[in-house]
Order: sequence, then C-alpha cells, then structure tokens
Amino acid sequence: MNDIVITIDGPSGSGKGTTARGVAEKLSIPHVDSGSIYRSLAYYLHSQEIEENDDEHIKEVLKEFSISYNEDRHVILDGVNVEEQIRSRENSKYAFQYSRNPLVREKSTEIQQGLLARGGVLDGRDAGSVVAPFADLKIYLDCDVDERTRRRAKQHNITDPQEIEELRQEILDRDEVDMNKGDASLQVLPDSVMVDTSGLTVEEQIDKVYQLALEKLKS
Repeated sequence: MNDIVITIDGPSGSGKGTTARGVAEKLSIPHVDSGSIYRSLAYYLHSQEIEENDDEHIKEVLKEFSISYNEDRHVILDGVNVEEQIRSRENSKYAFQYSRNPLVREKSTEIQQGLLARGGVLDGRDAGSVVAPFADLKIYLDCDVDERTRRRAKQHNITDPQEIEELRQEILDRDEVDMNKGDASLQVLPDSVMVDTSGLTVEEQIDKVYQLALEKLKS
C-alpha cells in the first residue's frame, strides 16, 4: 500500500488539498501538496525581487532553492517557517503569476516527483498528466464556481459582497489560465475518475476518494 500513487486534479477551490490530505491520512501515506510548492517558489522568487518573466535570474536562483516540511507539514525555507506567509491571498496571486513560467513549473515538477518516490497522494492541476502520469489512481474533482467562491471567501474571512465578486472573478481568471497551459493544462484525462464535490461535505468528498482508492488496492 505504501507505494500507491494517487493524483487529484481540479480547478481552484474544488477541495483538492483538503481531500488529498484526508485520503493520505486514511491510507497512512504522504500528502504531496503541489500548491504549497508553487506558493513557496513564488514567495521565494518575489522575496528576491525577481520578475515572473526574468528567465535568466529565475533559472539561477532556483538552483539553490530547497524546501522541507516540519512535523506539522508547515513549509520551511532556509530554516524559517513560512507557512503563514505563503498562504496569504497576496502570495496566492504571486503563485498564479509565477506558475505560468515553464522554468517554475519544471522545478515544481522535479520537487513533486521526488516527494512521490515512495508513494503518496498528490493534488494539483497537472498532477495526473505531467507530474505523475504513472499514477495508480487519477481523480478529477469538479465543483460549481459559486461554491468554490464561497469556500475561498470563508477561507480568507471575506464577507464584503464586492470583495466576494472580485474573488469569484479571480477564480474564473485562474480557470482560464489553467485550461490553456498546453501540455500542462487542467484537463479530465481518459483514465481519470470524475468526482463532483458541489454540495458535499469535506468528510463526504474525502470518503468518496478513499473508497475509490480501496477499490484500486483490491484490484
């Protein structure tokens, strides 16, 4: 069981990270959070004042980049816990910008594949197509945009109607970019299992994927 690789792809706010973490805990295997890797790369590059299209400096700086996790699965960069900083809404925008750079995506893929060496649950947008096409089980989580907006607003304690609408537009903009990244585009693969999380509780969506994983392990 420890060597099984499960990928969970889907649009922003569909519950990929929460589901992946819950399934990984149930199966006692690692959770590889692609979002934390992209957020960390963005935070690191932005702190170095490197623009998202400055390929020369990005390539040089990323040679020295390394990421680790503490016992709470918080991100550690250069010995500093940056979990709170990388999860901010502002850094989410930076991650969105930097993730469009092929060099950043290449580095992220390299890190993710290394973390999957002994199995795990990976969530992302190109997890099953680019990072782990060899996965034993590929899941695509879908969710209504209004529900995804509600979840993000709750996550960031946003209650102002105008801010919520801005958040909704950010999600739609992210969808547009994610679906037009060439080979790394967000897509439903032929061997993916579609799971719609609209209207499901966190526990229900975790259990749906967990049951699919158990079926795969039995086959």
